Amino acid sequence: MTTRSTELLQVVHRTPGVTRADAARALGVGTGAATELVTKLSRASLLVQGPAAPSGTRGRPTTVLLPHPEGPLALAISITHESWRIDVVELGGTTAASRQGRNAGADWPQVHAALRTAIHQLRLLYGHRLRAIGVSAPGTVTTSTTATTSTTVTTPAAATPAAATRDVVPTTSLATSRPPRAGSTATTPDTLASGTTSGGGSRSWWMNATTAGWLDVDLTTLYPDAEVFVAGNDATLAAAAESHRGAAVGASVALHLRIEAGLGGAVVEDGRPVTGARGAAGEYGHMPFGDPSIPCACGASGCWGMSVDGTALARHLKAPPPVDPISYARRVIATAVPALPALHTLLSAPTPPPPGTPPNSVPGKPATPLPGTPPGPCHVAPPLSLEVTPPVAAPGYPQDGTPGTPLPGKAEENTAGGQALDRANVQSAAPLDIDPAAAAEAVRAIAASLGRGIAGLVNGLDPDLVTLGGLGVDLLAAVPDEIQSAYRAGLMSIHRDSPPPIVPALLGENGPIAGAAAEAWTALLPHLA
Repeated sequence: MTTRSTELLQVVHRTPGVTRADAARALGVGTGAATELVTKLSRASLLVQGPAAPSGTRGRPTTVLLPHPEGPLALAISITHESWRIDVVELGGTTAASRQGRNAGADWPQVHAALRTAIHQLRLLYGHRLRAIGVSAPGTVTTSTTATTSTTVTTPAAATPAAATRDVVPTTSLATSRPPRAGSTATTPDTLASGTTSGGGSRSWWMNATTAGWLDVDLTTLYPDAEVFVAGNDATLAAAAESHRGAAVGASVALHLRIEAGLGGAVVEDGRPVTGARGAAGEYGHMPFGDPSIPCACGASGCWGMSVDGTALARHLKAPPPVDPISYARRVIATAVPALPALHTLLSAPTPPPPGTPPNSVPGKPATPLPGTPPGPCHVAPPLSLEVTPPVAAPGYPQDGTPGTPLPGKAEENTAGGQALDRANVQSAAPLDIDPAAAAEAVRAIAASLGRGIAGLVNGLDPDLVTLGGLGVDLLAAVPDEIQSAYRAGLMSIHRDSPPPIVPALLGENGPIAGAAAEAWTALLPHLA
């Protein structure tokens, strides 16, 4: 494929629904050259043209560029300590189908078997169209390349994407190198984004999720013969996604923190996560901001993540460690509603209409979305179902389809979106049989720890804003005063007049899987023929 062809596919992927005329302008080519490129890509089953939405202006109607109905697909996988999800993603980010399952308390072989079964079923459905896979993992991700004697002809990866993470290795090694396992051949430099190297060999991606007890896991065994395989830490992938099409769009330096079973995060500077010397930056949950008497599974003591998640709530309530810390934390918050004024007011208010709902819509009657409405959350089909779900546009794409355009509501105005997400999480959680006042006190305690830690990171990193994902969204809606009070008290005086705002992640639970899909497509596009 020519460079221009690849560039056109990149434009179509970044800007769903782009017109042929706008794509030509983005590439700096004339309409004739654009028509020739589109014809070539149509013959290769990569693009088709469709009618554009009426603009209300005079002139010859233009067409929009869409993914070919028989074109390539990427699998995006999100693995957490409690669940997993697989999306089949088209060029442009539309989710064609999705699968999910629960795995709280499961060992890795069980999770691995469930994922392999789901992947196998999707391969039966889509066959050769599945060309790439991106995995979001709840722990550190490292990579190694094993030399072989075979000769493989490969295509160099594209330049490092802006959303590349410390765990995704395009043209230069950003992930931590890993020594070969016993009995394997020596490792070679990482030079490609796919599962093969220019010298003939295969790449393995290794996960260590200490909290879940999933250690030394070779993620590539999920889809060993994938043409393109990339993987990354969930918080890092979510941070990249937030900076490109979420709450941190436009920030020169953004700090993203995600609370699941523990805490992770990343600093994104000018659209690119800061990865560190060995690609292991962002393990903020293992900074010693917590109680030094509490040991962490990582081998250290006093880790901050141990003081802000569901296990911390259990300790405050003198309960045993929960198997499912996220679900448990949300049940504690649901129990505390009567004793938390901010959250009680939020849940008592009328449910706001979804973004893009016309102001004159009738309650209870489906309304036609306004033109340019950003896509909503991906649809999730029943676990392991063979039914193909209706295509759903991926979350977080810019409203007008222009790369880098902020979504409706600037970063500092996105609190309402986070509260709506928290409302759904809390209302679906079953309260525990404990005193609401005790639950509220525990929630306030971890919120204060979260605020103090954020202050420490802001003092050291000087970001423009801080985005919170996972349980952080729930805490920000439930006890905003406790977080803000501890945050401001811990800030240096130079930050207090205008402290970086703390806002909920706009992509919500979709952040990690959106990041995984973006990385898979970024690595795949140069390989398409």
